[in-house]
Amino acid sequence: MVLLLALSSLSYGQFVEKKKADSTKVDSAKKVVKKEPVKPVTNSIVKVVKEEAYDIPKRQFGVQIVPQLGNPLLLEVSPFVAIKLGKKTLGGLGLTYAFSQVSVNGVSTNASHFGARTFIQFYPTKYFFAHGEIEGMSLENTTSTIDPNTGLATSTSNRETILNLLVGAGLRYPISSKFALQAMVLYDMNRRTAGAAGELHSNPVFRIGLTF
Repeated sequence: MVLLLALSSLSYGQFVEKKKADSTKVDSAKKVVKKEPVKPVTNSIVKVVKEEAYDIPKRQFGVQIVPQLGNPLLLEVSPFVAIKLGKKTLGGLGLTYAFSQVSVNGVSTNASHFGARTFIQFYPTKYFFAHGEIEGMSLENTTSTIDPNTGLATSTSNRETILNLLVGAGLRYPISSKFALQAMVLYDMNRRTAGAAGELHSNPVFRIGLTF
């Protein structure tokens, strides 16, 4: 009987010690668990343009167009490259191609014009700039005549080289870290009226473009 009591006491003591050890492990596990900090959501539908995108770029590529609907119809395209010359100054070179169409008495005359230009831009602010440009153009002058006997149209053309001097102002507005929109209003000091010999379009000249 004494032996049984001793064995029972020993078993109960071991059970109590095991329960205490298990409780200690659970408490330790609870203490080890740490709450992870809530991370802010970085993905957003709205893209924020960084402040650096508004700075004057060191190098700039782009294309500008001069659309003019109606009669005469004109589409002028001008790719260009520019580099930063100073803290607020850009200088660049560009090529120009223009297609024009004039309709007179139901007869349409098409012409192609091309040239090159060099320009300089001064940025007093990150958005607005002053623009000065010298442009040389080879213009195609086309004349159409109708044979009264056959009713067929005959076209003759020759080329004329002109020099344009444009001054004006523009707006540059970044739409991402790489791309920006441009809009300019220019006045050609040598240009007179649209449709005159050696003229493509009248003043003022509106240009829109995309740079990257």
